[in-house]
Amino acid sequence: MWLTVETKQIAAVAEALSQMEEVRFVAITTGSCNLVADVYFGAHEKLYNFFMKLHQVSGIVKYESPTVLKLLKAEYTYSLR
Repeated sequence: MWLTVETKQIAAVAEALSQMEEVRFVAITTGSCNLVADVYFGAHEKLYNFFMKLHQVSGIVKYESPTVLKLLKAEYTYSLR
């Protein structure tokens, strides 16, 4: 997900997302959005329930949620340290 969050709320929203079971990756970013999250459900019908939970997090201005239709490669071996 790509999220646009109120500047003063970025850290709080990032922390709230990182506490959600469905969220597997959270990063504060630059560019057209300021927060990125990888969310996994196992089944798309759980997506609506997650959005209802997301709407309760104060500070989120907008979000985009592209849905992966087919996964071709998943490699997470990078580090910022």
